[in-house]
Amino acid sequence: MPDETTIFHHGTAIAAATTESFALAVLDEAPDGIAVCDQRGVMIYANRTLSRISGYDVTELVGRSVDDLVPVDSRARHAPLREGFAQAPSVRPMGSNRELVLRHRNGAHVPAEVSLSPITVDGHVCVVASVRDVTQRRRDERERHRLLETLDLVPDAVVIYDADTWRVEYVNHGASHMLGYSRSELMQITGTALVSAADAARMRTLVVRAATSLSGVATADLTLIARSGERVDVEVHTRRIQSEADGPTRFVAVLRDVGQRREIERRMAASELLFRSAFEHAPVGVILTELHADGARILRAVNPAFAAMLNTDAERLTGIDLRTVSHPDEAHQDEAAALEIRAGTSKEALLEKRYRRADGSYVWAELHARALPELSGSNPVTLAHVLDLTERREQQRTRSEARTAAERLRLGEERERIARDLHDTVIQDLFAAGMRLSSGLSRIGDAGVQQRYSDVIDQIDATIRKVRAVVFDLHQQTLGSQSVADVIEATVNEVGRALGFQPSTAISGDLDTLPTRITQHVLPVLREALSNVSRHAHATAAWVRITVQGQMLRLVIEDNGIGISPSSVRGTGTVNLMERARDLAGSVDIGPRDGGGTIVDWCVPIE
Repeated sequence: MPDETTIFHHGTAIAAATTESFALAVLDEAPDGIAVCDQRGVMIYANRTLSRISGYDVTELVGRSVDDLVPVDSRARHAPLREGFAQAPSVRPMGSNRELVLRHRNGAHVPAEVSLSPITVDGHVCVVASVRDVTQRRRDERERHRLLETLDLVPDAVVIYDADTWRVEYVNHGASHMLGYSRSELMQITGTALVSAADAARMRTLVVRAATSLSGVATADLTLIARSGERVDVEVHTRRIQSEADGPTRFVAVLRDVGQRREIERRMAASELLFRSAFEHAPVGVILTELHADGARILRAVNPAFAAMLNTDAERLTGIDLRTVSHPDEAHQDEAAALEIRAGTSKEALLEKRYRRADGSYVWAELHARALPELSGSNPVTLAHVLDLTERREQQRTRSEARTAAERLRLGEERERIARDLHDTVIQDLFAAGMRLSSGLSRIGDAGVQQRYSDVIDQIDATIRKVRAVVFDLHQQTLGSQSVADVIEATVNEVGRALGFQPSTAISGDLDTLPTRITQHVLPVLREALSNVSRHAHATAAWVRITVQGQMLRLVIEDNGIGISPSSVRGTGTVNLMERARDLAGSVDIGPRDGGGTIVDWCVPIE
């Protein structure tokens, strides 16, 4: 049996051999490439990791100069550096601010980090080179750099901070611009230091919610304090980031400046409040109407003044079809105006119409509607002011009756004067002539002549009787005069029967106060213009607007017909319109109407 000494020496030899094999195995499986080079730069050992990085087999690397792993264009610079290191070897750790490239067997360049350590083997100085393939890390760094550049383009502030210390670890350019601090200054500030005192607790709650929620996301509105002391209202979106299983918890926060948005919202709220106040307290009726393709006109909003005009409340009117409270005789003009707005050929409408009250009676009103494109979807929406014309119509009726009475009195006086003149002069003259003829009749010897004279006397007597009958009629007749507005409406109605549709009529101002020299022209002009529509336009709708404003009278007649030709402009009818305008020192424009048809604009001064 071997003695203990033999066993000890044998075990030591085995252990030494095992240690060497173990060390080589460890070096071969090291994550970094390892090469041992002599002073000439020739590799006397290379592990399998270096083989994978360089593409050379281990047997090809051993005995090969390390220069073969240097890019061709860098070899001339590398040789002096290698020789200088051999003369004064020292440890150079990996990542010593050197970006190196290893040449692969196929000629490709592999980003690498290299550390150098001198060792002495059997009295010879050798160099151990550790080579780390940093391709993926460089790729990640480039990707990170692109990401950071992208984040700098974002106008919102992006901040990454530690969950435990609140220390800011990253800020983008947007954060620096928003708060007025440089990036380096922000990196030295804790997140809570940027928040107003009133919002510090809310920010801690925000972080707690992001840390404990399943999604890891939380949102809140906060107020930050900029370097200038200015308060910045922001909308904060925070997300939890867990780098590793046991790594520190971080949060990324995206902060959007909502100051401008809140100011706009405040102004919009104030504007809406102002509109609602004006809508609710307007002294005239105000309605929002939606125009449907089937002709329905749905009331979307009604103010109290309009509801009071119809002796009901706004809630009952909201949502109904406006046609249900409109007079049936005005259905055509209402539909024509709605069609014009739906088609986009007109943006507004001005109508005088009647609405049915809750008790079944009707109230006259002036409707001035305008399209609201900003509120319109598939169905146009109009905003309309509705003015109660009851008082105005009553005043017009009273004035008309007073004028009629005055006119009747004047005409009565005129008739009396005419009757008196006929009685006192004409009848007396005729009677005297008859008497003279009768007195000489007996002195005429010729029977034929005498008969003729007798016939003349009888004719004079008959004429006296007729004149007396006329005088009697003048005394008995009464005047049935109407107001100018009534005559105009009657004329339009009369022409409407010839046209096959009823033109829309809108009269603004008191026509009965106009001088006779003007009113005597208005009716002929109206008849002539509507006559042209009837004869030439082939229209399906027409509009008459008469306005007295200031010292001007304006009569506008429009139709949606085929338009007017240049020859028609020089026709007899249009010449009459021009001459009547010229006689009153006014003007007339005749031309095409927007949306098709013709417009006649006749305007004269009142004074």
